[in-house]
Amino acid sequence: MLNVRKGTMNLLDELDAMYTECKKALLQKKIYQWDDSYPTREHIAYHLEQGELYCLFEHDSLVGAVVLNEWQSPEYELIDWSETHGRFLIVHSFVIHPFAQGKGYSKVLLSFWENEAKRKDYTGIRLDAFTGNPVSLRLYEKNHYICRGAVYFSSKQPPHNWYNCYEKNSYNRKSFFTSSLFAIRSVHNRSYSTRINTPLTY
Repeated sequence: MLNVRKGTMNLLDELDAMYTECKKALLQKKIYQWDDSYPTREHIAYHLEQGELYCLFEHDSLVGAVVLNEWQSPEYELIDWSETHGRFLIVHSFVIHPFAQGKGYSKVLLSFWENEAKRKDYTGIRLDAFTGNPVSLRLYEKNHYICRGAVYFSSKQPPHNWYNCYEKNSYNRKSFFTSSLFAIRSVHNRSYSTRINTPLTY
């Protein structure tokens, strides 16, 4: 059974270890997306304190996490977004544990945050993805996220500074069609459908 719930401080060590393992796995594949400066244990602790880090569990095992809030990098102002007014859910620090990759769990968390965006009546979703991570880019494009351009993060080590900016809008509807392949129980104890293209209504 898969479930998503809000992270708590007692998970800090486990989350820190998962992000560290993911950094190692990325580097082994020569994907220079994350380094020692991000995400750090301090970043994880901050987001836990803010109540904006969500964890994916398979039974009692931590297999993924994501930060959801409204904070946008200043570089986002350079992007020609299709919507300029409204509230946007911003996705950060999305991770699936290396031992759990290849099982479709990325899509589970993606479906979770899309349902959160709909439930909280956001205008849309925004995120950035490292241009040197083809698996990540395919995930978003396959799920109908639109690339609106790229930003250069000077804080990153060159030449690994470029990140595509994606958006997905129009979540303020009564129903939202998702292609999640798994049942998810949200932090609000709301059971979600497992069938492809099943409308989720509230």
